[in-house]
Formats: sequence, structure tokens, C-alpha cells
Amino acid sequence: MSNEELKDLYWATVYRCLCELLHVPEAEARATVAEGRKRFDRGQKRRLPMVYHVEEFYTAYDLLNRDMDLVERNRAADEFLDRHREAYQQILATRRSGEVMAEVTPLDAHRPERPRPNPTQAASGKRG
Repeated sequence: MSNEELKDLYWATVYRCLCELLHVPEAEARATVAEGRKRFDRGQKRRLPMVYHVEEFYTAYDLLNRDMDLVERNRAADEFLDRHREAYQQILATRRSGEVMAEVTPLDAHRPERPRPNPTQAASGKRG
């Protein structure tokens, strides 16, 4: 699996945590993940990609609770995860089996679509 595929898998799991554990509506979860990934990818050039060493649930929780004090946010996330450990383990189990990869495609919005040249125009040198 390529580095990009591993990143896609990570963010797809964050998305599932948002939807299934934190009950965020799908459209909001997609937007939250897309924005979080964009923000991280921009910052990654300046520092090591440590977010990929953080469990996906904590990334999801952080994306929703950025206004909380860090210590309070971590305590609240730990308490929430203790109450929902079994559900989180099921999400991780499907990630390991590759089932979650089907959800990666809708989350690819962070990648800009590049216009493809019309083969006829490219061959003739015309622009349209």
C-alpha cells in the first residue's frame, strides 16, 4: 500500500469515527475531514507528520473540539473512548481488513481535480 493510500485509509477511519461514534452528519463529517486533512497537509511541510501516529478517534475528536483547552479535550476524549471502546475496536477491525477503503473515494475532495485536455484539441494545438 502506498503512502497516499495509507493516508486515505487514516482519514477514512477518522470519518467513520465522526459519523459512527460522534454522530456527526455525513456531509459535515466529509467537510470536517477534508478541512482537517488540508490543514494538516499544509502544515506537514513544516513539521514531521505526527498526526498519523495519533489514533484516528483522537484526531476526529480534536477536529470537533478545537475550542476546548488541550488538557480538557484529552480528558474528555479518553472518557468518551472508554465508554465506546467496543464500537471503536469494530471500526479499527474493518480498517485492518480493508473494508473501510470503499469509503476513501468520497473523501478525496482534498485533491484538486486537474482539467484533462481534450485529445482532439491537444493534437491540433487548439485551446477551448
